[in-house]
Amino acid sequence: MTVNSGKSGGMSSTINVTPMIDILLVLLIIFMVIVPAMPKGEATLVPNASVIDPRCGDAVVLEVKGDDQLSFTQVAEVIDIGHAAGVDRIGLMTPKVHTGQ
Repeated sequence: MTVNSGKSGGMSSTINVTPMIDILLVLLIIFMVIVPAMPKGEATLVPNASVIDPRCGDAVVLEVKGDDQLSFTQVAEVIDIGHAAGVDRIGLMTPKVHTGQ
């Protein structure tokens, strides 16, 4: 808070908002830099159980049923093996999607 003495001889007090604006600008810059750098998941499409894309040609269907203790790292390894074998598109089907829920 600053105290100014004007020509009128009386004192007036005003709030100095410059430090607050500086802090807001710094926070704005920080968030503008951090938000684009935040990790994003892989873009996915939910596969349809009843439709096979005609552009795919021959479809390779692999059914891996895992237990509740299966980690996604193991699923990712299966996807990597598929890519190494030359499979271009890999879709993951959950039981709810398979039954149409």
